[in-house]
Amino acid sequence: MQGYDSVAMKADIELGGTDQKFNLLVGRELQEAYRGRGTAGDHHDAAARKGGTA
Repeated sequence: MQGYDSVAMKADIELGGTDQKFNLLVGRELQEAYRGRGTAGDHHDAAARKGGTA
């Protein structure tokens, strides 16, 4: 599964090229689902969906 390594490693920060953007974003979503917490990162869409500002 793409992005699960973020959950398994309990990563707070990840770096990747533009070709990895989807995997990084999926990792953020999976972490929120598994742990119920937000994580640091450049994820403007999640902030907008939650009524926050990007």
